[in-house]
Amino acid sequence: MGEIYRMRKRKKDFREYVADFETTTIDEIKEDSKTEVWAAAICELDSGDSKVFNSMEKFMDYVKNLGLAKIGFHNLKFDGSFIVTWLLNNGYEYTEPSGKRRYDIAEKTFSTLISSDGQWYSIDVNLGNGMVHFWDTYKLIPMSVAKMGDPKEGFPIKHHKLSIDYTLHNGAGETITKEEEDYILNDIYVVRECLQIMYANGLDRETIGSCAINGFRTSFVDPRQYKEYIPDMSVKIPKRYDWVEGTFDNYLRKFYKGAFVYCEPDNCRKFHNNIKVYDVNSLYPSMMLYYISKNKFPIGYPRLFKGDGSDIFNDDNCYSFYHIRASFQLKKGMLPTIQIHGNINFNCREYATSSIVKVDSEYIDVKPELYLSEVDLAIFKEHYNIFELEYIDGARFRAERGIFDNFLRPYVEMKENCRDNMAQRLIAKLVMNNSYGKFSTSPDSSYKNPYLDENGVLKFNTVKKFDKKIYHVGIGAAITSYARAFTINAAQKAKSYDAFCYSDTDSMHLLADRLPENWEELIPVHHTKLGHWDLEAEPTKGIFIGPKRYAEYTKNKEGKYEWKITCAGVSPEGKKYIAENIEHYSDEQFVVKSGCKQAKIIAGGTVIIEKDKKLINK
Repeated sequence: MGEIYRMRKRKKDFREYVADFETTTIDEIKEDSKTEVWAAAICELDSGDSKVFNSMEKFMDYVKNLGLAKIGFHNLKFDGSFIVTWLLNNGYEYTEPSGKRRYDIAEKTFSTLISSDGQWYSIDVNLGNGMVHFWDTYKLIPMSVAKMGDPKEGFPIKHHKLSIDYTLHNGAGETITKEEEDYILNDIYVVRECLQIMYANGLDRETIGSCAINGFRTSFVDPRQYKEYIPDMSVKIPKRYDWVEGTFDNYLRKFYKGAFVYCEPDNCRKFHNNIKVYDVNSLYPSMMLYYISKNKFPIGYPRLFKGDGSDIFNDDNCYSFYHIRASFQLKKGMLPTIQIHGNINFNCREYATSSIVKVDSEYIDVKPELYLSEVDLAIFKEHYNIFELEYIDGARFRAERGIFDNFLRPYVEMKENCRDNMAQRLIAKLVMNNSYGKFSTSPDSSYKNPYLDENGVLKFNTVKKFDKKIYHVGIGAAITSYARAFTINAAQKAKSYDAFCYSDTDSMHLLADRLPENWEELIPVHHTKLGHWDLEAEPTKGIFIGPKRYAEYTKNKEGKYEWKITCAGVSPEGKKYIAENIEHYSDEQFVVKSGCKQAKIIAGGTVIIEKDKKLINK
């Protein structure tokens, strides 16, 4: 099989590059459709030396001679499909990574790290002269190239994204114009400059989440304390808790829930005038910081209990999760806060208003089981009339305060004190906003193996695996429950004046004319302080359709009014079409012309196809 090369993670062992492809486009996919790279650019991170090639073959020939190399693409899922297709077409054999040494592969073989949900992390190839590691820079800097170089919202860098006509090239080998060369080089220069800024600030891992959790871990003076607070939750639950099976993570994951996203039915699908939009300044970090929120968090392993847990320790230094069964009805004038999963009688995407549901032609109180944190339970009792409440079992942790303060406080100060340094503010924002996600990491490490079908199209087999390193989903569940409570409490105050329209995670959209004059004394409002609501915008008109779907006539960056469209899954072109036909946005069926862009793998790699998108309102 030839010599085996081993890529060490120390930077001195390999040179680092940034690369990008420009590829041929098609309007309609046919059986014999194919795509290929017509321009490939690569730039060395340190020196800035760059090359542009007019075919995939020339690019890979150049890469073969780099020796040990790490090459970043700012969307590996797209560009990587061309690389893997080329490898499989040129005699390279796919091999599954073995253990932790995923870089130890033989000559003319490659391995990939592609999750079961289609997230591309890396491609490792032994090209003969050394290992080449392709990785996704977007996982470290989750911003588009255009936004990264935006003078107002991006990093303070020299280069900014340009534009060209993508449709002028039909294939590889054609002459690349000076304008086209400048365009593709400019893209990689933007990424290069931003990577250099990230690395200079110690963020040199391959995902921003990994950087954040590493920063949290190293914020502990004593490493033993970190292990005590964040133990291995993948261990099996002891036999003494014989009413629960599986691991601690399996059980506690049932209590983890996402953000509060809700559209008020009474104010839905109708146009409103004079809206106020409030956003929380750094919602999740502010919930994690004790000196701001006074919140406490579960640490270590829990003690499980049957019933309500009144027979075991329970004081202000504890944090509890409750598995209950309840009969309930939403109180008049209150926001619904409960989403029920795993019960066929309820739509898990909607908020339940009652435990009574219609089954066939009969109304039945199904008394669903709920998994609630102590914060969720308090809100449940406040918002619903509860007729029956059975405590089934639960988990109680010792709780600690301030566990995130040493880690997050420097970034808070960086964000607040570096108003003239956009790079520092962006870095602080990236780390803070990605500091909680790792705690809820799923153990599902299933991955995809690539192969070519009979038509030369890249396909995948999924391999099931469940051994991913996990952290502490109890902490993740506590963070998100605090965040939901913060948003729900403020939204409820607005609803009491019939002013609430819509909320999504850390935002509220309210009817200004219905708010009392002292509204901003009823909720914490400040332009920059963490844990405060900032008046983000004041649209003159708006309409709210449902979760992730609304439109507001508001000021753009230049201070001019225009329709700002929010519609999940719709492309920028589709949003422009909606803005031009805004009167139809709430129609029962509304077809958005060229409303979505779909990535489709064909022979050669990936193409982006524009399709109409049908919006259905019920």
